[in-house]
Amino acid sequence: MPVVLRIGPYAFLFYSNENQEPPHIHVERDSDMAKFWLEPVSPAANHGFALTN
Repeated sequence: MPVVLRIGPYAFLFYSNENQEPPHIHVERDSDMAKFWLEPVSPAANHGFALTN
């Protein structure tokens, strides 16, 4: 999985074959993972990151 950006402990990456999903990016830190749709930017999945307002 290619990492396109690292900011501190966060890695932004994509997988080359995810069927026909819309454009999105994965974010990982330690064992936490999230996925964000790019158009419009919105959360698609969250596994471990704390949600804050």
